[in-house]
Amino acid sequence: MKLSQSPNRVGIFAYYDADGIVDDYIPVLVGAMRPFCSYLLCVVNGELNEEGRQKLQAVSDEILLRPNEGLDITGYKEGLFHLQEKVMQADEVLLFNQTIFGPLSPLDAMFREMNARDLDFWGLTKHKGLKADLTETIWNKVEYGYLPPHIQSFFFAVRGELLHAPVFWDYWKTLPVIHDYMEAVSYHEVKFTKYFEDQGYRGEPYIDCTDWEPYTDYALMGMPAQTVQDKNCPFIKRKSFFTPRTVVLSVPQGGAGWQLYQQLAQTGDYPVELILQNLTRTVPASEYLPALAPSFCPGAQQAAQTGTVALVVRIDDAEFLPGLTAAAATVPQGGRVLCLAGTTELQCAVQQQLPEAKVLVCNDDGFSVLFTQLWQQVQGYDYLCYLPLMPVTVGDDLYRRSIVDSTVAALGNLNADLAMLHEQPGIGVLLPPQDMVGDGFDGFLPYAEAKPYLQFAPQFDQLTFGKPLLWLCSGSFFARTSVMAPLATLPWAEINKLEHADWAQEIFLPLVAQQSGLLCGFALPWQDLMREYWNAREYVSRFAGIFETPNKKGADMIEFRMKGIRDFYLERRYQMTLQQAFAAKLSFKQKLWIILQLLLSPAAFERLQKLLHGGQLPTPPPPPEDGLD
Repeated sequence: MKLSQSPNRVGIFAYYDADGIVDDYIPVLVGAMRPFCSYLLCVVNGELNEEGRQKLQAVSDEILLRPNEGLDITGYKEGLFHLQEKVMQADEVLLFNQTIFGPLSPLDAMFREMNARDLDFWGLTKHKGLKADLTETIWNKVEYGYLPPHIQSFFFAVRGELLHAPVFWDYWKTLPVIHDYMEAVSYHEVKFTKYFEDQGYRGEPYIDCTDWEPYTDYALMGMPAQTVQDKNCPFIKRKSFFTPRTVVLSVPQGGAGWQLYQQLAQTGDYPVELILQNLTRTVPASEYLPALAPSFCPGAQQAAQTGTVALVVRIDDAEFLPGLTAAAATVPQGGRVLCLAGTTELQCAVQQQLPEAKVLVCNDDGFSVLFTQLWQQVQGYDYLCYLPLMPVTVGDDLYRRSIVDSTVAALGNLNADLAMLHEQPGIGVLLPPQDMVGDGFDGFLPYAEAKPYLQFAPQFDQLTFGKPLLWLCSGSFFARTSVMAPLATLPWAEINKLEHADWAQEIFLPLVAQQSGLLCGFALPWQDLMREYWNAREYVSRFAGIFETPNKKGADMIEFRMKGIRDFYLERRYQMTLQQAFAAKLSFKQKLWIILQLLLSPAAFERLQKLLHGGQLPTPPPPPEDGLD
């Protein structure tokens, strides 16, 4: 069915936010859709604060609050039946949700083109599907046994005969209860297109990416910048900016999010501030920063930028004086150099080489001193650079020297730092990335280990969402001074009493940028980048050589095999056979206990344990020491 250019279209917007907040990208999104809908309903799963309610009321006709159950798909269902009378009188119903940013271009062209197509349903994009046996996979709930090509459910429309057919409404009535994302995709998204095409109805996507299917199965995630630029796609996926880099294995592999961000910033097609506002509030930095990897290379090609800079350097070894003097020589006019020297002798040596600098003797952690003793002297500058030429978190001298050299190479040219910080909007802090020379591979700190530090900064704690934190080893940074201001209010005297007080700088640096709604960027010269690249490849090849087999060399199969070996080990690590148990030096009571476990049912044995221990189950003994741990 084709539509007139002024159809009676009902819009249903499904929305959810864990805190009931409506960020500014939402009224932009819904408001852009409003002129193309004769009636627009916002279905809110969960809570909605008063400010959010006002934002949605300004761009819609009605708000329907419902429990946070069944995800967006059930929100669509509830909206359809809530407006069934209006929908039955409409030419088309449009269903969309908050998982997209946009529009990046006027929507008139899209609606004009889709109105003219003879269709029963349509959407923004189409997944090419996957012809593979899903039986033993996470997609085993897909009833077809494989992933059929399907129009995706974050933005799709139904019209005409299908919209008014009993089969359409029966489909929604019989939709299974949805508990999670996998079920939402399995029970609806991958089913809808094939289900209705099998009954003779016709659907198409607005964006045709069939010519890219040899490269990607999902162009809007795998090639979002190209989809916007070459296909004029008016929307982008929110998860493009925080999905793990290895999830979307397409061209360019793992770099699609940052490429898209750079394109938006350069073209101005969509305000990146709207993306950052939502991203930094709802996603931990430990997820969006590795996914984006905002990276900059210091170089002479960068245009000079204006701004006053305060350089603070912590140094405890005369060996690093050349790095200090080289960095001080790049401080722009109107800037200042402050140095924290470890000894009076070093203080004299620094003062001799840098007579204009202020040099203090300091044996404390320079990062905290920066905010407790020096803040009044540096807060008036536009930018603040901190170079600790003595990383206290590292014990090995070779690794220590490597980090210092990398830090100076990455951030030691303050003119280049200024240029890098202005290269892309939305960057608040520049950091050197984690060095791969040392013992650590992960780059993340478990939340439980960070909690003692975060208890002194609850405003940062809420930004972690209880997930692992980024763990960077240098503690150095170049930042907008205003971004660092919250660190001056922390109780450093209490923080410095913790066993590893110096960890605070690693923990707080990514979070302080996140609190300002900005990103951390990573600065690394090309020669260091290539060194890290080959280091990483060497480590990966070593591990792959252990776990790969002649027929299974792919990353996913190696990972699967490693997990299988780990699970096998964990399941059996503390188990003993009966023969081993009776050969061991066990008391008669211990052997009797083993026999009772064999003879009694688990429930009966649990009752016996409670009977012998005052009604409570005894605390299990700690596992024995394991040399493989």
